[in-house]
Amino acid sequence: MLRDEHQRVETEWRQAFEKSFTSKYPRIREGTKAEHEYSKQHSTRWFFVPFLSKVEGAPIQPSALNLSAFECEGRLIAFSEFSEQEFFVVPADWSWTFVSTHEDHALGGPYFIQRDSSAAS
Repeated sequence: MLRDEHQRVETEWRQAFEKSFTSKYPRIREGTKAEHEYSKQHSTRWFFVPFLSKVEGAPIQPSALNLSAFECEGRLIAFSEFSEQEFFVVPADWSWTFVSTHEDHALGGPYFIQRDSSAAS
């Protein structure tokens, strides 16, 4: 995915999910609960997007872009090899997101957020 498209998808993610980290949002799961929720999803078209900038209220502070963003087809995969990366996964229908941080299972994360069905696009 080109840098402009990467930025567009991250901006759309921020509009849909960033507020979850600054308010008491009832649909957020953290740690092993987040991983469990993610493992139950069956999306076949999804985005893998490294964060370009910090997220207010979350332990996400990317220092440099080490990975590109990708639009993917096929089953969701485990991301254990990316444990030091700051990224999110979101399906094509934007109904949920999975967020991984370098602080996963320590000071916060990973996170799974189910989007309110009335807000999903």
